[in-house]
Order: sequence, then C-alpha cells, then structure tokens
Amino acid sequence: MTPTELKANFDRSYAGVHQPMPDIDAYIAGEDDIPEVEYEIPLGTFDLPEDAALKMIEAQVYYWEHYGWLKAAIQAIHEIAGKEQYELAQRYAQWLEAELPKGYEEVEATKDLCAWAKGDFPKEKITRQNKMIDMLKNRNFEPVPAWKTDGSLVSA
Repeated sequence: MTPTELKANFDRSYAGVHQPMPDIDAYIAGEDDIPEVEYEIPLGTFDLPEDAALKMIEAQVYYWEHYGWLKAAIQAIHEIAGKEQYELAQRYAQWLEAELPKGYEEVEATKDLCAWAKGDFPKEKITRQNKMIDMLKNRNFEPVPAWKTDGSLVSA
C-alpha cells in the first residue's frame, strides 16, 4: 500500500471504531420485526486502529496529522511486546521515538514509548494487559479474570 492508502485505511479504521451508535431505543422498544442495526461504516469492514497503525509502522509511514494515530501506534507496539517480541517492539518504538515531533517526548502518552525504545519493558504488566486485549478481540473469555493471578476460579 502507498502512504496515501495507508493513511486512508487508518482514517476508515478510526472512523469505524468511533462512529456514533445507532438509536438503540428503536431496536429495544418493540418485539415486532426488529430492524438490522445499520452503521455508516459496516462492522467487520475495517481494521482496528492499532492494526492499521501497525501496517503503517511496518511501512515506516507516520501520520502526525491525525490526532488518534499516535495512541493507536503505541497500542500496536504494546501488543507486539505482549506477544513477547521485545526486540521487534523496541525497534518499532525506536523508529517512532526518532520521528516524534518536538515536544512529544514530554507528553504523558509517549513516556512508555520512550522507555520501550530503550528496551525497558514492564514485561509482567504488558503480558497481563495483552492477555485481556486478546480475550476481548477474540471474544474468548476464560473463567478466571486476567487480573487474578492465584489461579482460583470465580464462582458464577
């Protein structure tokens, strides 16, 4: 994909995730023919923003003009680290840190990114968070919450 196509893909991803919810009352009120929920951008027809951002990072295309891109790019790197691919995550973090516009290194959201670029990963925290993200993305929930570390089951 060209840089323009990658940016358009990210725009669509971001718009798809952040599109307004339809009027749910119309769907809950009656039991007669319940209409199909219609979205401006149909669900399932776009990438998640962090997936679109990862494609851009792999192609070394940044998108500072978009206010949601940096957060999505950081999330993409976080997910790579959560899969214990620390060298790759560090390489992407280094590239992104080198491209940060002046002053961004002081923004709270980029402090983790700057630490990752130096190879400083809170591995246990990232792994735990990524496990929860994977469960949400794949809709594959375990009977034990990801935050519960003693392995005991929670009664239903």
